[in-house]
Amino acid sequence: MNTSDINKLLEKYFKAETSSAEEDILKEYFNGEVTPELEKYKRYFVFLKKENDIKYPEKVKESRFGYFKYAAAAVILITASVSGFYINKQMEAEREMEQIREALMIFADNLNKVNIELEKLNVIEENLSHLKQLEKLNMPKEILYNKLERLNYEKND
Repeated sequence: MNTSDINKLLEKYFKAETSSAEEDILKEYFNGEVTPELEKYKRYFVFLKKENDIKYPEKVKESRFGYFKYAAAAVILITASVSGFYINKQMEAEREMEQIREALMIFADNLNKVNIELEKLNVIEENLSHLKQLEKLNMPKEILYNKLERLNYEKND
């Protein structure tokens, strides 16, 4: 190609009016021997030629199922977190119930002790009432106490 044709193509190129075929012609021309007046454009077109020659790896398109593994992992993580939270709450509730159960057992034991003491007081009260009735008979105290012991003995059998 002669210099005047290249100059016309350059004018079209810088006005952005060239086709890709015409651009390829310019790249090929500047890849070889160039006249001194066009030397200033050589580096630019050599760069473009090399840039076109570089083969970039194609981006591997991830299948739509590829995102499901991330979604599944997220669901598993959320489920494990929620389950752990509820299991922890349940264990805490069980511990509290055990503490309440122990407190109620202590209360029941103390209540039983109080009942035993109340029974003893009832026996004493009964003995006192019997003693008062016997005192009305004007008996000596030794005889009264002996009768009271017999009453208690008969009552326990």
